[in-house]
Amino acid sequence: MDKQNKKENYLQKLLGKRAKAQSTDDSLNLKKDLENILEDLVSAFPEGCFCPPTSATVAQIETALNDLLVWSTSAPISQSLKLKLQDTINAVKAQLDANPFSCCDTIKALQAFAFVLLQVIDQPLVGIPFKIHLQNLAQQLQTLFSDYIACLACEPGPVGPTGTTGPQGNTGA
Repeated sequence: MDKQNKKENYLQKLLGKRAKAQSTDDSLNLKKDLENILEDLVSAFPEGCFCPPTSATVAQIETALNDLLVWSTSAPISQSLKLKLQDTINAVKAQLDANPFSCCDTIKALQAFAFVLLQVIDQPLVGIPFKIHLQNLAQQLQTLFSDYIACLACEPGPVGPTGTTGPQGNTGA
């Protein structure tokens, strides 16, 4: 009988370890892959003009950026590139949350982020045999960010003297 209890205890320990291992596997599977994150990020940005973004747009962008931040912690890239990516993600998030919001500063942060993202995609990424779709998604982001700059350039500015330096000052004609 004592031998039977030992077997049962041993089997229960094994079942407990198996259940724990399964829950770890499940949580790893829930973690998004880079392709899905970039698709979410592209869809979060509006076409046309960006500024000022709606709170819903900011929330969508920040959610995708947070997913990318999580992905970056175990990304198959160098530590220095991980840090660059994390820094640019945090810079974009800081600009999105800045008060007052600056469209120009946000677009600059987005461009820096896109540049680092291209460096990440350029790396040999384990488990991603074909990077064409990733490159396409990064190119879509770059195009959106360029459109935002064009939109800003086409927006009429204030009429008449502005600020202490007037129209001939630092930003004048």
